[in-house]
Amino acid sequence: MLGNETQDVQAKAFVEWINTCPNVTHECHSVEELSNGIPLFEVLAEIDPVWFKLIRSADVGENWVLKINNLKKMHRMISRYYEDILGIPFERMPHVDLTAIAKDANRQEIFKLCQLVLFITVTRDNNAMVVERLQGLSEQSQRVVMLFIEEVSLWRPAGPKLTPAACLLDQPDPLSNHRAWHAYSFTFGRRHHRLYPKKLFCRVRKKNA
Repeated sequence: MLGNETQDVQAKAFVEWINTCPNVTHECHSVEELSNGIPLFEVLAEIDPVWFKLIRSADVGENWVLKINNLKKMHRMISRYYEDILGIPFERMPHVDLTAIAKDANRQEIFKLCQLVLFITVTRDNNAMVVERLQGLSEQSQRVVMLFIEEVSLWRPAGPKLTPAACLLDQPDPLSNHRAWHAYSFTFGRRHHRLYPKKLFCRVRKKNA
C-alpha cells in the first residue's frame, strides 16, 4: 500500500492533468471528485466522441449506485477500446475495484482508472495537443504521469522499449537527469511519440548556453 505522502503526490498529479483537459466542465479540486466517473468520461469523449458517448445525467450527487453505474459503463468502453482499437488484451491490465471507487472514493483504485484513461490519451493518432498539455504540468506531476504511462506500456504483449523513468523519483534535482527525460519515448507500430518536459529542457539549454 502506498504511503500517504506518495498518494498525495500522485493525487495532485492526476488532478493537475484532469484540469488541463478542455472538455472537463467543472474544475477538479481533489482526486476523490473523480469517483463519479464524469470528468474521466469527458476526457475520453474528447479523444473519441463516437466511441465514448457521454452519460446522460451528470447529477449523481453522493449516490454510490449512480456512481458505479457510470463507472461500469465507462470501464466497459475502456476495455473494448484497449482490445479493439489499441490491440492490447485488457486482461493484462490491473483489476480496478469500481465499488471501492463509488462507495469510498478509494484513491488507489481511482489511480488505476486514471492510468487507463491517461494511456489512451497519449496513444491517439493525433496526440500533439495532449503531449503539450503534459509538458505544461509541474515538474513533479510530469514525473508521476510519465511513470504511470510507462507502467501501462510495459503490460502490452510486445511492449516498447522505454527509457526507465523510475530513477527520476530518486533524483533530488530533476535537471541532473534531464537526458533521461528527453530520451523518454515509446513506440506503437510505426508511430513514435515523445514526451519532452518543455520547462525542464528549456532550463537546461539556457543553463548550458
